[in-house]
Amino acid sequence: MKRVLLIAFYFPPFHRSSGSLRVLKLTKYFPSFGIAPVILSAHPRAYDNTDDNLLTQIPEGVTVHRAFALDAKKHLSLLGAYFDFMALPDRYSSWIPAGIISGWQLIRRQRIDAIFSTTPIPGAHVIAYVLHQLTRRPWIADFRDPIWDEYFQDSGRELRVRQFVESLAVRHATRVTVTTDGIRRLFQQRYADIDPAKIIVVENGFDDSDFNGMPAPQRNGRKEIRMVHAGLLDPIDRDPLPFFQAVAKLLAKDRNLSSVLRVDLIASSDDGRYAEEIERLGLGEVIRLRPALPYHQALRKMAEADILLLFQGESCDMQIPAKCYEYLRIGRPILALTTAAGETGKLIQSTRAGEVVPIDNPEAIGATLEHWILQIKKGGQLAAATPEIAARYSRRSQTEKLAACMQALFELTAIKR
Repeated sequence: MKRVLLIAFYFPPFHRSSGSLRVLKLTKYFPSFGIAPVILSAHPRAYDNTDDNLLTQIPEGVTVHRAFALDAKKHLSLLGAYFDFMALPDRYSSWIPAGIISGWQLIRRQRIDAIFSTTPIPGAHVIAYVLHQLTRRPWIADFRDPIWDEYFQDSGRELRVRQFVESLAVRHATRVTVTTDGIRRLFQQRYADIDPAKIIVVENGFDDSDFNGMPAPQRNGRKEIRMVHAGLLDPIDRDPLPFFQAVAKLLAKDRNLSSVLRVDLIASSDDGRYAEEIERLGLGEVIRLRPALPYHQALRKMAEADILLLFQGESCDMQIPAKCYEYLRIGRPILALTTAAGETGKLIQSTRAGEVVPIDNPEAIGATLEHWILQIKKGGQLAAATPEIAARYSRRSQTEKLAACMQALFELTAIKR
């Protein structure tokens, strides 16, 4: 069995979003395809959100090494401020030297055959690049999302460093994996001089075992109409304010809806700003800001919903949020507030999992909501993904795809030797 060093800053007990589970699920399914994973991660002190229940999902026998790491914002700031250089290429740059030392030791002691590193923390690719140069082991650089784009808002210095790290990884890694066709096209345009076959799409997905015991889609005579969104919201990429305005107009049109409609926004992050807007629009009875929940509790809340919400601005057109695949597996209608031409919009349309409505159009959002609510009241069926369609996006099948890529690299390396 080949041994692969998986370098990921985010690993259980860290939990903020479904995307952070990518490496955990690879760890679970790799052995089925002849690969033994060895994890190099960071000390949990650097995490800002954890779920200890996820530790039970780490397979027995998997080696997890946690290198020294600090969060510049939490550990190195004075009155909330810290020097820019402490956060290049990210707030956890202290992890890089410790990760290189630990990784070098692991490669020697564990007889590692290949290296795999993943974002969203760019430092993982810096560690992998150095180890790749030192050991000449084949390296797969995984990008869940691009680490910079034209919407990047931090300092110019941080942008330049992130551009450098991305270029370093794409040009020097043996293979590059991305999560959508849109990101693959972007990289092929940015790095037109590299072989396009080097960039491979390995989507995110869901793990079917996480859904054991989830309630089946049924209302059982319940009068409440429940809508749920799980995950971060923000003014740039996932702005909920037009949705709030649409709901306010619906309530003004039919005040009885306030006793029926319930919208739960779980772990939205910027609760103060949104709470103020919800109060201003008189939506406090309908839209509720919920704290972050342990992963399986959040899944259950989604499964109990009548409608699942997605917020995805044009700036994220090349991306598909990992929770979208969980939504597909749950099989509830998805109201995707995004662009029809983006990767998320195309997925919703191709799977017939719901409806795509522009995120910045309160009138269109309101019209769709009004129609859907009427259909639910009448007992009608809304479009939702079938189990057969959702099955295409299982974590196991995506791990198999990545394992095949690695096995090809092992064969290529053996030939060269």
